[in-house]
Amino acid sequence: MSEVLNSEQLDELEHELSAADVVNLLNLFLETTPGLVRGLADAAAGRDSVEVQRAAHRLKGGCVSIGATALASVARQIEENVDAAASLAPQLTDTWQRTADALRARIALHP
Repeated sequence: MSEVLNSEQLDELEHELSAADVVNLLNLFLETTPGLVRGLADAAAGRDSVEVQRAAHRLKGGCVSIGATALASVARQIEENVDAAASLAPQLTDTWQRTADALRARIALHP
């Protein structure tokens, strides 16, 4: 889990909010992020640089807020180098899947 998530940041969120609130936040992230990832991949395939940058920025912001560091890093790379978006799309998809798995594992700690 530690390679894709910042566990310390999630622990801090639980301290500031509550475990239940963090679980709700993570579930919301899990529900909304697949659409962002697909939209970003679609924009990259269509070479829509404006949409790529917008989607990458939005994805990065959400990731940073919950400690999804690996996915935030890929989104940052895409945002900073829009021309590389298409070549980074497989890495984006793989990192999203690993992040989602890690988030589900984190949620499972709070039945």
